[in-house]
Amino acid sequence: MAGSGVIAAGDDAGIDFPWMLYQFATTGASVTIAHPYQPGVRSRWWLGDLDHSAAAMVESDSELALPPGSPSRWTTLWNFLHVLDRNTRSEVFRLSDPKPGVHELEDYSRSLIQAIGGALTKRLYDLYRGLIRTL
Repeated sequence: MAGSGVIAAGDDAGIDFPWMLYQFATTGASVTIAHPYQPGVRSRWWLGDLDHSAAAMVESDSELALPPGSPSRWTTLWNFLHVLDRNTRSEVFRLSDPKPGVHELEDYSRSLIQAIGGALTKRLYDLYRGLIRTL
């Protein structure tokens, strides 16, 4: 079962949170984990990390408005590029079920192209207006 967020991370570690919730809701009894699970498993949202890293590289510290003690730009980039951690699982991109990852990548790409296109259009329009004023 692959989902998102806590559910995917729990599933990757060997804990079925939806089943535990169902058991609690239907019986009212506290639920214990009957089998060993893998501690230290992390779930990673690649496109969110990409956004975060790109913003850290492009925007100023004041634009980011991060709290004191936040990682530096280079630490953020290093963390993004650190991909060979065997305890980290992709939250959305999974070989066992690639469709959610493909859909998210399509949606992300479409939004990125629209944002770039909008910014480019505005710059071209401003350039055009500047040229018209000089004539």
